[in-house]
Amino acid sequence: MDFLLNVLIWVGVVIFAVFFIGFFAAMKLNRRQDDNNNNKPNP
Repeated sequence: MDFLLNVLIWVGVVIFAVFFIGFFAAMKLNRRQDDNNNNKPNP
């Protein structure tokens, strides 16, 4: 039972880490896109 709880906690931590990294990467990508859009002259 203790082992199962440990595995469950680690799975939660891994999912949280992946979500956090994905969110951070998306935010960075979004900011880069905004910079590119601002630098482009509007037709």
